[in-house]
Amino acid sequence: MGLKEKLKTINENISKFAQQSSVKLIAVSKYASDEQILEAYAEGVRVFGENYVISALNRINRISNNFNNDVEWHLIGTLQKNKVNKAVGNFRLIQSVDSLELLQSIDKRSASLGIKQAVLLQINISNEANKSGFTPSNFANELNNLLGFENIEVRGLMAMNAYLSSESILDENFRIMKNLLGLLQNQRPNAEFDLSIGMSSDYCAALQRGSTMIRIGKALFG
Repeated sequence: MGLKEKLKTINENISKFAQQSSVKLIAVSKYASDEQILEAYAEGVRVFGENYVISALNRINRISNNFNNDVEWHLIGTLQKNKVNKAVGNFRLIQSVDSLELLQSIDKRSASLGIKQAVLLQINISNEANKSGFTPSNFANELNNLLGFENIEVRGLMAMNAYLSSESILDENFRIMKNLLGLLQNQRPNAEFDLSIGMSSDYCAALQRGSTMIRIGKALFG
């Protein structure tokens, strides 16, 4: 199955399963070739997610002339503090902000550039030791501090389910995430927030439970 057919299947599943009126497909392009990205663009994909700052910026410089200023680049991989200066301002959305210290670094860099960097706050919903992010309790306790930066726009939450999670675990994860999202909405009642959960292996289940962003790599480019 070619990319066009894979994208058609993904879009059909979005239409079938999405509980939200607006869902954004993030094409995870870390293992995709430049040619595959250009093909995806030609088929209507406009948002690409990269995991590594330097390789992403190199790619953007290589192929940006092929786009009509209508592409969003999101950083979805772990952002190391020593890469903050290169990341801020070069990604429409940094989805993987996992600590208060990282927020402080992003805020400082954003202030120096005179911009507001949009971010998602990453929650370690599966409590896996190899995954980063705020625990639900830490997030709730630190919320006022997390929202206290003048040069950062918090756009919502991001999380990853454990691989092959059961239906009951998925239900519980989304219950927790929606509760945390509700805390954000209480603080910013006029803002619209995204919930970025769902990858190639579980995006249909995530859509059924209210995800507004899905991050698809293997199912599109694999």
